[in-house]
Amino acid sequence: MADCEDCGQEMLEAATCRVDAFIIRGERFDRIRQTGAPIGRGGRCGDCGIQRQGFHHYGCDLEPCPRCRRQLLSCGCGDDPEDHDIVDILAVAGDVVVHPPALRGLHVGAGRFPFKEHADGPAPDRA
Repeated sequence: MADCEDCGQEMLEAATCRVDAFIIRGERFDRIRQTGAPIGRGGRCGDCGIQRQGFHHYGCDLEPCPRCRRQLLSCGCGDDPEDHDIVDILAVAGDVVVHPPALRGLHVGAGRFPFKEHADGPAPDRA
């Protein structure tokens, strides 16, 4: 049994991860729900264990990137163009950062963090 580092739930029992958005290179993207046929046994993802209509646990091999729709782990959207050892992705639940651990608890609501909303929401100016 393994707990998700980000939402704290047991991965093989939770229906979904509680992380609902990513901030990729300063732009907020809502995560993509698993809507296709279940991949694994028992109607769950074969890698992270979420159920259909759930969000994959962060780091799942099967999660699509909400920015480019390719595999999140290998698409490169979160790579820093000047330093490929740096990953520029924040995982957030509501308006609170849960990953990376060094930033856990940081509030990223409007006006608290310099990011753009991907949808039609308001966006603070980037300084």
